[in-house]
Amino acid sequence: MESINQDLQASYSVIKLLEGSNINSERVFKSLPGVFAIINNEDEILRGNQAIATYLNVDQEEILRKPFSRLFTEESWNLFATQLKQIRSDSNESAKVDFELGIESPDMISGEKSHYWHLRKMNVVSKTEGSLIIVIGEDISELRESERKLNEIFSSIPLGIFTVASNGKIEDFQSSYLEHLLGKSDFTGKTIREVLFDPTIDRMTDEEKEGVVSLDFVLGQGAVTYDMLEPFFPKQIFYPNSNLKDGGRWLKVIYQPVIYDDQIKRLLIILEDRTEIIKTREMKKKAQLMEDLSVQ
Repeated sequence: MESINQDLQASYSVIKLLEGSNINSERVFKSLPGVFAIINNEDEILRGNQAIATYLNVDQEEILRKPFSRLFTEESWNLFATQLKQIRSDSNESAKVDFELGIESPDMISGEKSHYWHLRKMNVVSKTEGSLIIVIGEDISELRESERKLNEIFSSIPLGIFTVASNGKIEDFQSSYLEHLLGKSDFTGKTIREVLFDPTIDRMTDEEKEGVVSLDFVLGQGAVTYDMLEPFFPKQIFYPNSNLKDGGRWLKVIYQPVIYDDQIKRLLIILEDRTEIIKTREMKKKAQLMEDLSVQ
């Protein structure tokens, strides 16, 4: 009898531990950020967190067996279903797929809230519900909105802006005005020397040419090295353009390093058109010279 009581007590303790573990799991599950769900072969929700309930406008207890497709517009769901079909047809049990797609949202101007999705198969013993898929959706709508605003700024700001990566190549990040300033396009993948300095190298002083060499060297170096070499970088150049009346433009060049772990990982280059300012300054000099000669 004593042995039976001990077994019962042990079983009861195990049950309490399992119940506690299950409660903790549910708490974690409900508090997961973004969209988290497990769906079956019929694309029905078997488990889901609060985010899904909010999008479906129901209580969390009511999301069981709700069609996952209700989160999307018809067109977006067709795209999502294509990704589901792809992962289900993959023979690899650990198959997964990532993609970006919006959830229907009347709060957004576009009608959809951008999410980045991660789908993967779930290993289960029972096949009652078919092949289960774990769905995780990260809300990236704020990121996309920031990018949209940034693009609007870059489309209207009268500055030539681009970035140079640690390998010395110009990245995709460029302002629309850059093409207007330089009178050409297709900068991505080229070096700053090719795009900005080679066309005007014959007009540069020896000191400016050495500054171009220093600029090539500085990427990947420490912040102290940058501070030592930056004063020698070309700060103003005459960029030739045969289509312009004066044969080109005077450009002010501003350098802004992007530093991680005390290393220059990237350079932000800003070009400002100073042509009219310099022309006005030269006209004032000539006028002053004429005035001085007249007085003499």
